[in-house]
Amino acid sequence: MKFLVALVASLIFSAAAVALPANGLAPDALIKSISSEVIDIVKADKEIQSGNAKKAAELVDKKVAPHFDFMRMTRLALGREWRQANADQQK
Repeated sequence: MKFLVALVASLIFSAAAVALPANGLAPDALIKSISSEVIDIVKADKEIQSGNAKKAAELVDKKVAPHFDFMRMTRLALGREWRQANADQQK
């Protein structure tokens, strides 16, 4: 449970560095809002607490992932190597 909350929190906090909020909230307000919502859902969902990875992944996909620019994060992480990757590898 603590690991899952820590994982979700770290994903949310890293989103602030790369994603622009679509709803106009300040980055810190967006992080607080998403964090609170996800933590409340995790506290209320016994399946996630018991380690149901599929359910946890669905929660992350629904509540956290929309706030990430995964393509940009990957480009930043790979640096020069990104330009050497072919189109299939960049997907």
